[in-house]
Amino acid sequence: MTGKAVGWAFDQQISNPTHKFILVALADIADDYGICWPGLKTIQKKTSFSRRAVIHALNALEAGGYMQRVNRPKGDGAFTSNAYKLAFHEGCIDDHPLSSLFKSGGSAPDALGSAPDALGSAPDALGSAPDAPLDTPY
Repeated sequence: MTGKAVGWAFDQQISNPTHKFILVALADIADDYGICWPGLKTIQKKTSFSRRAVIHALNALEAGGYMQRVNRPKGDGAFTSNAYKLAFHEGCIDDHPLSSLFKSGGSAPDALGSAPDALGSAPDALGSAPDAPLDTPY
């Protein structure tokens, strides 16, 4: 991705450093449409945060309007990693292979299997203390 998405992510007023770093990580791997589809393990590896911290941050970022998340179905009826569309790209995404998923407005369940609360308290979620990283230095 160009630095445009990463710059946008850094400019967002998010007080929780875990949530902000997750947004920057998504922006770093997003394509020119602001869309990416990393698995939770990829986000964990990129950020060194626990699975729980990543899930919490993704829920908070979606509730705060920083990105949209949708399921990516496989041909066999199962699902693969979610797709994420960052809020920085406001242009037409019609020619993107995943555009139909985002246009349908599908609400992807979070990694624990339940749908995120669209009315969630984004300011509290974005301002809460970060979860512990995967490896603590002590």
